[in-house]
Amino acid sequence: MSSSGLPSAITSSRKQTYCYYTLSTFLALVLTISTPNTRLWNRNAMSTSAYQQDGETVNWEALVEVLGSAALAFIAYWGVQGSDPGYINSDQVSTIEDRVERGVGLDEVALITGNG
Repeated sequence: MSSSGLPSAITSSRKQTYCYYTLSTFLALVLTISTPNTRLWNRNAMSTSAYQQDGETVNWEALVEVLGSAALAFIAYWGVQGSDPGYINSDQVSTIEDRVERGVGLDEVALITGNG
């Protein structure tokens, strides 16, 4: 068991998921930004800027939108990590099974699961 009270396999899996998400987000951003002939690049721009690609300059407004959207998605992802997803646990399942076997109505089962 890890310090968080979860089995080490789950903690390891969680860390792998964090790394995978972070790396895939970074890769997607790099590929998106480096793709020519998109809205991120101003065509026929007469500039000697260091931020050029095939004669096109960076469209800063579009770049800020892409990076801002990615940052918000990233913050949202990290914000929900470790939260309780609200799944039905094994105690609730056994209680529901017992009540269904006794013929209890679905309205009482919904109260047990918190959906009523």
